[in-house]
Formats: sequence, structure tokens, C-alpha cells
Amino acid sequence: MYVITPFKNVAYQLAQELNKIGFTRYDENGRPTNVGTENPNIMNVAATRAKEEFYIIGDKKLYFSLKSDVIDDIYDIIRTFNSGMGS
Repeated sequence: MYVITPFKNVAYQLAQELNKIGFTRYDENGRPTNVGTENPNIMNVAATRAKEEFYIIGDKKLYFSLKSDVIDDIYDIIRTFNSGMGS
């Protein structure tokens, strides 16, 4: 499982808190490998590696107000996927 946020401070705090329950994994330089900030590559990796479920939690209006191609692309992929679920 991966936790992705657009905010560095939130990623840092989440990594610290999740480490208390043994969730956070670190690389050889001490950087978290499964908690981080959002960028096109990490969103693509997260979405393509999801085996069964993929959750995006947050304020949809806020995400769209960021005018991010990544967010727009992900929304299009989700909408396309969901439209195929009913057929």
C-alpha cells in the first residue's frame, strides 16, 4: 500500500505516524518508499501497480482547482473504467 499526498509536510508527518505501527518502509538513505508527495510518476506507478483497489481520498473540487494534468488524466481513467463496469 502507498500513501500519496500533494504536500511535503503532510507526507513527512504521515510517514512518522505510520512508522509507529510499522507501515512506513525506508530506502537505504532513510527516505520513505511508500509514503510521499504526488507527482506524475508516483501517481502512475501507484495506479498501475494497484492489484485490486485504488483509493483517492480528498476534496474533488480542491483537486480540480489545482489545474493538474495528472489529476485530469486520472479522473478520465477512473471515469472510463467505471463506465465499463456496468456493461
